[in-house]
Amino acid sequence: MHIDFSLLRILHVYDYQKPKGEQCPLELFRNTINPIEFSTCMRHLYLFTAEQVGMHDEFYSQTLLNLRKPRLHQKLSHADALEGTDAYYFLLFWSIGGLNKKKPFNDERILGDLRKICRSYEVSTSQYKRESWQQNQAVVQALLTDAKYLLKLTKIEMPLEEKTELLKTVCERCTWVRENGFFEITPSINYASFLDKKEMCGHLYEVLEIARKKLDTELDKISLDKTSLHFLFSNSADRLQMKIKQIEQLKALLINQEPSLVRHDELKIDI
Repeated sequence: MHIDFSLLRILHVYDYQKPKGEQCPLELFRNTINPIEFSTCMRHLYLFTAEQVGMHDEFYSQTLLNLRKPRLHQKLSHADALEGTDAYYFLLFWSIGGLNKKKPFNDERILGDLRKICRSYEVSTSQYKRESWQQNQAVVQALLTDAKYLLKLTKIEMPLEEKTELLKTVCERCTWVRENGFFEITPSINYASFLDKKEMCGHLYEVLEIARKKLDTELDKISLDKTSLHFLFSNSADRLQMKIKQIEQLKALLINQEPSLVRHDELKIDI
């Protein structure tokens, strides 16, 4: 399912205390924007889209100001407004325990709770929740899949500081792969390859070549089979050609990231 990352929004609130003698700004935000809410006792995460904000831009800006406003005898709340790939990267790193200071990368409860929350929105009979699910379904499903496999990479043994930096990079690479549409071509991507840039680029290139061969075979079959159903086959051929074009664009993107892949193609031609 395609994700338009330009629409993705996250509100992250930490150390929040409901203001005394005022209406709760988070309650107003939830009622107005209707986000998907991932909350613990200390951390509040709200997933929504730019379309959900819509005409409420000024309200959203005011909400951020209210959340960040110092209040007498209350701890200052921490509030971040994240967008696009920054928001998705943040969700990934949080979901694998990267923000847990007491048990870094050792809190599978987060992903378990995340699954339960998402499921509650998916099967809810509330029109309010169903609308929020429909707006954010693609991001949530991608997040649950990515977090499941990235969580396995947290088991690697190395000093915590090195591990933290490596897993941050892994989340960045996973976000990059999602954003550029590799998963739209094939789900057969080895997440362990994200541990090393060169290995990742090589792996993705091979995956694309396999997908390209399958599409070429389908295209050849259509050209042989088409008879009176010319219009139907023509539409199918156009769809395959578009996929092939997308694959070639992604291969060019990988070569830009890892120029040694050009040599890979030259060796194949020689063989």
